[in-house]
Amino acid sequence: MSDEITLLKEISRKLSQLIILFKMTKQEKIDEIGKQIKQDKVARSILKFADGSLSAKLLKDKVIKSAKVSEKTVENRIYELVDKGALIVNRKGRENYYENSGLYN
Repeated sequence: MSDEITLLKEISRKLSQLIILFKMTKQEKIDEIGKQIKQDKVARSILKFADGSLSAKLLKDKVIKSAKVSEKTVENRIYELVDKGALIVNRKGRENYYENSGLYN
């Protein structure tokens, strides 16, 4: 195994440990936010479709159709979910793509 692969595996292990420690110290808050998200049909719909394969526009269109809400409502909820760490934003060219972080699953 090359030195680079060994180093990447060690970094991955350390990051996993940090995530575990973070969750241990913040689990109550994570659960509280997760409960709020699960009670919101728009947030649930966004997280359902946010697999990283849809541009922001396509994601919004799917959620608008699915949840029967306005574009502004979807945009606001996306911003809230990014802020809470439920969505990860990936930039590809001029487009944003959103992916469910899995933190609140």
